[in-house]
Amino acid sequence: MSEIVTQPETTTPSDTWPPSPASQAAATEEAVAAPRGSLGRNLGFIAYAVFITTMAQDKVLGSLPIRLLLKNHLHVSRSGLAAFIFWTGLAWYIKPLFGLITDAYPLLKTRRRWYMIGSALLAAGAWGLVSLSQHQYNTFLAAGILLGVFMVVASTIMGALLVEAGQAFGATGRVSSVREFVSGGCSLIAGPLGGWLASRAFGLTAGIGAGLLISLAAVVFFLLKEKPVAERNLDVWSEAGQQIRRALGSRTLWAAAGLLVLFFFSPGFSTPLLYRQQDMLHFSDQFLGYLQLASGGAAMLGAAAYGLVCRFFNLRLLLFVGIGISALGSLLYLSYHPTHMEAFGIEMTVGFFGTFGVLPLYDLATRATPRGGEGMGYALMMSARNVALFGADWVGSKLLDSHALPWNGLVLLSAGTTALCVIAVPFLPGLLMRHREGEDMGEANVTGEQISAIEPGPGPKAL
Repeated sequence: MSEIVTQPETTTPSDTWPPSPASQAAATEEAVAAPRGSLGRNLGFIAYAVFITTMAQDKVLGSLPIRLLLKNHLHVSRSGLAAFIFWTGLAWYIKPLFGLITDAYPLLKTRRRWYMIGSALLAAGAWGLVSLSQHQYNTFLAAGILLGVFMVVASTIMGALLVEAGQAFGATGRVSSVREFVSGGCSLIAGPLGGWLASRAFGLTAGIGAGLLISLAAVVFFLLKEKPVAERNLDVWSEAGQQIRRALGSRTLWAAAGLLVLFFFSPGFSTPLLYRQQDMLHFSDQFLGYLQLASGGAAMLGAAAYGLVCRFFNLRLLLFVGIGISALGSLLYLSYHPTHMEAFGIEMTVGFFGTFGVLPLYDLATRATPRGGEGMGYALMMSARNVALFGADWVGSKLLDSHALPWNGLVLLSAGTTALCVIAVPFLPGLLMRHREGEDMGEANVTGEQISAIEPGPGPKAL
C-alpha cells in the first residue's frame, strides 16, 4: 500500500480543517495535495482503520468477555453490570467535543497523524490497565472509562480521514459504504470471537485489543504522512457555538430528539437477558456468541430491506410501522425459555425487525437536522440516543434487582413504553413526514434529495 498523505492547511484565512470543497477549489494544488496512490489503495487504508477502531472497542471485541467476567467472576448484580456499561460509554456521549478539540489544537503541528498514533498507543496501554484491574470493580470501571476516551479520539480521527479521502477523490458514497460494510463485518466477527474469548483468561482479550491498536499505530506511522504545518484554529469553537445555537433553536430537531429519547429510554432488558440466558437456560459463552452472530446478520438484512422500502412509503407510515414492530419484537421474550434453535429464531427475528424498526427514527433525525448545523445537530441527537439506550438498560436492571417487576412485567413495560411512542408521531412536523426518500417534495425551499430540514413555515402545517 502506498503512503497516504493528509491535506495540510493553506495560508488562506478563510480555510477550515478539513478543507471544504469551496476552499479546495480556491487553494493551490500543492496546499491541497490529494492522497497518494489510487482510490482503491486509500479505501484499503480506510477499511483497515475502520476495522481496528471498531473491533478494538470494549463494546465490540470486549463485549461478552467483559460482561461475563463481571457476572461470573466478580459476581456483579444485573444493575451493577448495566451501570458499568453505561459509565464506560461516557466518552462516547460527548464525542462531538473530541472532534472540536482535535480540529482546534494540532498535536506536533498535525491534526491527524500524531493524534491517531498517540490515541492508538494509549488505548493499547489502557487495554493493559483493564486487564490488570479485572479483579476489582471500581478500578476495572476506571480503566474501562479511560480506554473509552482513547478509543473515541482514535474513532474521531478515523472519521476525519474518511471525510477527507472521500472529498479528495469525489467518492464520499463509496467511502461511507466501506465504513458501513467493515463495521457490519466487525459485529459479525465479534460475536463468535467474543464467545470464545469469554471462556478463556481475560488477558487474551486485552492482548488482542492492544495488539490491534499497536498495529494501527505502526501502519499510520509508516503510511500516513502529514506535513507539520498545522496551527491552532480557534475558530472551530465559535463555529461550533453557532451550530449549537442553530440546532437548539430548531423546533424540528427538538421534536425528533424527543421521539428518539422516548423510544430508546423504554426500560431495557439487554443485561437481564444475559443473566437469564446463563443462569436459567445455561447457555454457554460460545453459544451466546453465536446468538450475537445470528442477530448481527439479520440486522444487516433489516438495514438492506429498509433501504429498499424507504423509497416507496413516506416517513410517517414507516415510523408507525417501525415503532409497532419494535414493540412486538420485545414480546417474543415473554416467558423466555427457548430451546437453542428457538433462541436462534428469536434473535434473528428481533435483529431483523429491530433494525428495520429503528431506521425510520434515524431517517427522521437526519431530516430534522437544521441546515448550517448538520454535524453538531446530528451528533447531539446521537449522543442523546446513546445516553437513553444505555440508561434504559440500567433502569430495567434496577427494576428486576429491586424486585419491583418480574421478568414478564419488565418485557411488557418495555414493549408498552415503546408502543406509546406512536402517540407522538402525528405531532411531528408534516414537512418532514409526508414524503418518501428521494421524492420531489414540491415545497418551497426544499430539495428532492433533502438531507437537512428547514423549519416549517406558516404554509405547511405540522400534522
